[in-house]
Amino acid sequence: MQIYFHGFGATRILSGYMLEIDPLTSIAGIRKKLMQSIEAQEKYASVYDILSTTVFATEQQVFSDEQLIVSDTTLHLLPPVCGG
Repeated sequence: MQIYFHGFGATRILSGYMLEIDPLTSIAGIRKKLMQSIEAQEKYASVYDILSTTVFATEQQVFSDEQLIVSDTTLHLLPPVCGG
């Protein structure tokens, strides 16, 4: 499956970023794969730590880490505001 990202605030740099993931991957799994994917890229160093507390959502739903993604989608990245 293809997951596209649309970042807001500090995660805006990840807008348009795409990952290939296995079907039925949890949000926690997507977060982990995204962090692994950008870890060695200097361009994304400023958002690496923020991703551990960023919320993933679509236009209709905010996801918990346990929820599964079952089809291609765009996930919105909602970073914490004011550090929390």
